[in-house]
Amino acid sequence: MRKYILIIITIIAALLVSCNIDATDGIYSEAAASTESTSVTTRNFLGQNSSGQYLYLTDEGVFKIGTENALFSSTETKVIRGASLCDDKGSLLILRQNSTPSDGAVISYHAFNGTSYDAAVDVEGKFNGILTNGLYYNNGGIYKYGSADSLVADIKSIMYTLVSGDHAFFCVKDTSDNYKFYVINADGSIEVNGIGASESLTTYIGFQAIDASNFVLLQYKSNNSKLEVYKMSATEIAADPYVTLQSSVPYEKSAQAMSFIYNGEIYFKCTSYFEKIKTDDTTEQINTGFAANLRTAEITDILPALDTDGNVRDGYFVAGTKSSMLYLIDLVNNTSSRITN
Repeated sequence: MRKYILIIITIIAALLVSCNIDATDGIYSEAAASTESTSVTTRNFLGQNSSGQYLYLTDEGVFKIGTENALFSSTETKVIRGASLCDDKGSLLILRQNSTPSDGAVISYHAFNGTSYDAAVDVEGKFNGILTNGLYYNNGGIYKYGSADSLVADIKSIMYTLVSGDHAFFCVKDTSDNYKFYVINADGSIEVNGIGASESLTTYIGFQAIDASNFVLLQYKSNNSKLEVYKMSATEIAADPYVTLQSSVPYEKSAQAMSFIYNGEIYFKCTSYFEKIKTDDTTEQINTGFAANLRTAEITDILPALDTDGNVRDGYFVAGTKSSMLYLIDLVNNTSSRITN
């Protein structure tokens, strides 16, 4: 009898292992086509420079895809806290923290000459952070390279930030301790200028630019475990959500649920699938086609893919993942593939 019990238990265990059931989402999910390495943690996909090189930032420094040696290494005495491409040629801004925290973090500019990066030119001042769209900030303001003055006055502190391509969303506290929202483009133009936040503790986990004056914000409602999407213009945030995603759990492993827009439809990476907001404001969960390779990936950034002349390829995006892999999303053919060089 004991022998038969062991056989039954073994069969049940084998069946459970063979079934790829997504317990988080309550749906059957297609297994990802490849397994990511976890040896290096990627923090950001930075984009493509004018030579078509794909650059990304890890805990060990700034790398070019297809190479093992860092272009710029993070060391114990100079820890790289952030980096960004900052012009059409692909020059780099790098935020470094010295070994003595009280010295503050400094930003260096490295011009790209077409084949390599020039020596550092330091930016005057000390800074708290840099975003992948090239903007950087401290408690006194938000800056773009080439301008010594803050783009926004009356800032006491930056509470949190979200990035969507060239656009950055800022929640700040002003000098009167009021919470305000800003959206600033990489070129320094302020497209949402100090909308008052109705709730001081409101935290949005997703942000997508539609155009220069229209945006959407994804908010996790802890009281009902819903992911609600709000429209935002240059002057206000809608009081009520215009759509609620089918997902009931936020993408907790990332500071931001990454997204992109194509043909007027918005795609958010939530838990183990993408969710698309259609033009009729209905939603669709996607975990096959282009999403199959990315279903289990922790995505750090999604940027438009560029052609050899530096122009945006319509319907193509590059997704960076935390395990040092980049994927080309091809919505024209509904596929995705790993980028290796």
